Amino acid sequence: MDFSNSNRGYCFVTYTNKEDAKRAIVEMNNYEIRPGQRLGVCASVDNCRLFVGGIPKEKTKAEILSEIELVTVGVKDVIVYTDIYDKSKNRGFAFVEYNTHRDAAMARRKLVPGRIKLFGCTIAVDWAEPEREVSDDVMLMVKVLYVRNLLSGTTEETLRNVFDVAVGRTGSVKQIKKIRDYAFIHFENRHDAEKALAVVNGVIILLFINYC
Repeated sequence: MDFSNSNRGYCFVTYTNKEDAKRAIVEMNNYEIRPGQRLGVCASVDNCRLFVGGIPKEKTKAEILSEIELVTVGVKDVIVYTDIYDKSKNRGFAFVEYNTHRDAAMARRKLVPGRIKLFGCTIAVDWAEPEREVSDDVMLMVKVLYVRNLLSGTTEETLRNVFDVAVGRTGSVKQIKKIRDYAFIHFENRHDAEKALAVVNGVIILLFINYC
């Protein structure tokens, strides 16, 4: 409700299970509630993640987590990406995951630019783009892995060899596209993709240079 005690033209409806919520979206979206006026219905996401920019690039994930926990509550995790050219540095921003949407909302309010500094620096804070929920049927068809934090000298051939070994057979990888420090690995089937994910996730890929 607004200050004139009128509704704001929208509302949130909570269902007891996802199936009923999905069915309601299908049945109610574009429903003509009165002549010439149709409803717009979509899934609402309780966003628990904030984007925090302006972080000194030399700070580690542990240092950023510790600093954030000093000024906000309910912190679940901090996601930090390393610099493309210098893996010892971050990219000047982080995503902070909170336990609940309320924790994130309270943190966002508290971290309004100018009120609180992190590491003595003025920061920029906003909601992170929420992750879209993907249906189980769609996930069953996914055969592509996203790989990040690669060294600049890591080649597509090296990646192909690593993932073929992980799957246990040659030819499991159909296509590889490497862009700067990340890559997309396309597999023949989802089973091979899942097997490779279980084996390679968190593994350090060494770079061997032949000077001969």
